[in-house]
Amino acid sequence: MFKNFAFFNLISGFLAIFIIFLYFVSIYSNQAVNLSLTAIIVLTCTIFTFIWCLPPAQITSSKFDPFHPGSLFFIFYLFYIVFSGLIVWLLNNYSSLWVDLGVNYASLVNQAFILATLGCAFFGLGLRAPININYGLSIKNIFYNQKKFRYKDFKLITILLFAVGTFASLNILSKYSATGENFFLFLSPGFRIDAGVPISQYEVILSNCLIWSAIFLSIISFYEKERRFLYIITVLLMFVLIFIVSGKRSTILPVMLIPIIYYHYRINWLNVSKAIRWMLIGVFVIVSFLLIRIFLPAIIRDAELSVDLGNLWEILQFYLNSGEWMTFDMFLLSIQKSEELNQFIGGALNGFMYFTFATLVMIIPRSIWEGKPVFEDLGQKYYQFIENSSEPVGYAVTVWGSSFQFFNILGLTFGFFILGWILKYIYYWIKPFNGYISDVIIYGIFFWMLFQFLRFGTMGFTTVLFIQTMVIGTLSIFFVSRNISK
Repeated sequence: MFKNFAFFNLISGFLAIFIIFLYFVSIYSNQAVNLSLTAIIVLTCTIFTFIWCLPPAQITSSKFDPFHPGSLFFIFYLFYIVFSGLIVWLLNNYSSLWVDLGVNYASLVNQAFILATLGCAFFGLGLRAPININYGLSIKNIFYNQKKFRYKDFKLITILLFAVGTFASLNILSKYSATGENFFLFLSPGFRIDAGVPISQYEVILSNCLIWSAIFLSIISFYEKERRFLYIITVLLMFVLIFIVSGKRSTILPVMLIPIIYYHYRINWLNVSKAIRWMLIGVFVIVSFLLIRIFLPAIIRDAELSVDLGNLWEILQFYLNSGEWMTFDMFLLSIQKSEELNQFIGGALNGFMYFTFATLVMIIPRSIWEGKPVFEDLGQKYYQFIENSSEPVGYAVTVWGSSFQFFNILGLTFGFFILGWILKYIYYWIKPFNGYISDVIIYGIFFWMLFQFLRFGTMGFTTVLFIQTMVIGTLSIFFVSRNISK
């Protein structure tokens, strides 16, 4: 697909020069000129990112890896920067439901597209930087031996996780039912907050054992053909239970994603067209479960809906203007009001340190530290800043928004270069393309966490998600691939 690296690098260079030219034209031109420039800027930036970030995913002359960090980065950019930006530009005519774009709205939108692409340019440089993984391999061997995989232990862990996860999930459902309300109402985040049902972090972690039982059972189904139908039905039932208990798509998407990654590296390498089909299925699941979470509780309560459910265009407009696609808006806000945002969180450096490391205190039980502060994510601060509210609700800031807010242009250049280099290092450190079972599953966890980091923009919130949902699976793989002989 991208076999001629020199050619694509050359074209990327010409496009980069043209994008720089467009940036200065946008800054020094009036509104009318900027209005005419947007289409050119969006098209040029998208083409540049495509031919700059994807070639490193061509890991051999015959293998393009759709699960390479560069592939995920481009797909994320395409959906959460370009597509989200198209909603601001075309659907809402240079306006945002969350941010006042000011008088020079077209110039601000154009500059945001270009600055986001600047991050992509330095990310691509990071993917091309040299690495030395020799030291990393010795560290990896401390945690697990990829050449060892105890299949019987794996099946026993799957059963154990199923039992623990099911018990914990049913316990949470019983708490919902004890309120006298239909537990489907708890799909609504707002209703959960208002209901005030006490669910501890440990109960959440235990219920998430069901996630890993479903993932492991999906993997087992690839090999046990006689019981495959039974396993698939069981996984689907667990899938539904996980969503009802958590009300979050972030708990069900790994049940799809990690087995697909496993299938790709272990069983049958997916080409680009097959990967795109799976991506579209994933998008359908994301959209469907978001609409279920929004509309089902409202229908149960006989609430007056602002959308005619029989009108597909109204539903589509509602979805496109939902918080799902506010990511470009948040980047616009970080460009427009980075100084005010940094003052709001107590300073740029202080904010960066807090939103990177503060969640480490999560592992300390409140029984030991009674006054342990409640962690607030950067997305929650954006919500408080925009809505002037203290509700525990967060917006998806993205790594573009957080990088620019904390470090301005330095964040989009040096920060994205370091990010690209680190992701390349991890990819070739784990080496999922070699097909070892443990490596593949660990990489699947990393890939999912990378998506969360790109979307929410901070290591702090990503750490919370990892502890809540991924640490159980990680420790399970470390156990079945342990170095000791027994």
